[in-house]
Amino acid sequence: MTAVASLFADAPVISCYSRAQALADGVLVDAAHGDLAPVTAQHFVGLTPLPSVVIAPHLGAAMRAAVAAGADLSGVWHDVLFLATAASGAAGNLGRAFYESVTTLGPRRWSFVVRIGAATELVLCDIGPGDAGEPVVTFMLRADR
Repeated sequence: MTAVASLFADAPVISCYSRAQALADGVLVDAAHGDLAPVTAQHFVGLTPLPSVVIAPHLGAAMRAAVAAGADLSGVWHDVLFLATAASGAAGNLGRAFYESVTTLGPRRWSFVVRIGAATELVLCDIGPGDAGEPVVTFMLRADR
């Protein structure tokens, strides 16, 4: 245990904001349901259970701005997932890389650059266990960290 960890080992938890609460509040956007579900499912084909895939607020805003400027939302999301696959170094599909990382390798994070509308963005992909240990994937910009 590090010195900082031991300093807070017996400290009471004052507040905890779970992933489930962030989804319910709309802070995180669920990409496995709604308009983005078909594209997400395409990239996570064959995985059971499907990991929780979410988009953090600043990345969501960048995607909405691209749509407002005439881009196709499904196309933008596909580009993000496709480039995440390439950046992960996965030989198979994106979902398999995420799922194996969550279930066997533990938490993992990588980044990649993608064009979203007129902007070039550095996107971070964070995978790891969720509130109850389930596989989760979060896509975000630096400002979302």
